Amino acid sequence: MKVAIIGGGVGGAAAALRLRQAGQEVSLYEASPQLGGLLASLKVGGEYIERYYHHVFPHEDRVQYLIDEVGLELEWLPSTMGVYRDGRVWPFDGARDLLGFKPISLPNRIRLGVASQLLVRQKHVTRHDDLPAYEWLEKASGRQAAEAMWKPLLRGKFGPAAPNVPAGWMLGRFKQRDGARKAGKGELLGYMPGGFHRLFAALDERLRKEGVDVRVDTRVESIDVENDRVTGVTVAGTHEPADKVLFAGTLPILRRLMDTDIGADHEGLGVVCMVIELEKQAS
Repeated sequence: MKVAIIGGGVGGAAAALRLRQAGQEVSLYEASPQLGGLLASLKVGGEYIERYYHHVFPHEDRVQYLIDEVGLELEWLPSTMGVYRDGRVWPFDGARDLLGFKPISLPNRIRLGVASQLLVRQKHVTRHDDLPAYEWLEKASGRQAAEAMWKPLLRGKFGPAAPNVPAGWMLGRFKQRDGARKAGKGELLGYMPGGFHRLFAALDERLRKEGVDVRVDTRVESIDVENDRVTGVTVAGTHEPADKVLFAGTLPILRRLMDTDIGADHEGLGVVCMVIELEKQAS
């Protein structure tokens, strides 16, 4: 079976490796000059910098297995967090920092801490997907804490869409961060020494060695369908046959590649991530 994979991020590259290991003929198409997707890097002053900062959580065992498989390893470092409020940055890495967070009263600080522990222990049920996150957080931690903590966080991340963010998303984030905490060590996050570009350099080499047809700087123009069956993809005006097509990109791109209806349209949010080179530390 011949499989065409569109998108050379970690999902597309890993899928190409697994399918080839299963004996399939695989072509991997990536529009950028390098594999990586959202994990791609750029060079600043001769050093590789990720376009969007990334780390690995301890529970993300599949990507850890992949990193180990290509002969690389992660470095686990404690995270640090701060909240900018009333003209200063307040450390926010544990219970002691919470108790010292003076923008809210001491009773509300205690309530916020207790609420956070209770919220992370909730199970994900359907109602969390229909309940606004801010409403959920305000009910648990109180109006003052919600105004000082949760509202700026949601507004900063989602902008005008903040009121519509579901509690289910927030609960997932709570569980994700809680799962990264180790007894006595706080939250640990995995980073790749030298940057994640090393992972994709190793994957590119491994894929080609395994016999995958890796094509970077190659834009797929369409996913070709005949009689409701995929027949391949069109690249540079040429039809390239395939028995299956695996799309590993973003939904707006998929809509441009197909003539058929793939479901209701949904509003999305764009993200701008600036990389700024400074002569000295900013904070």
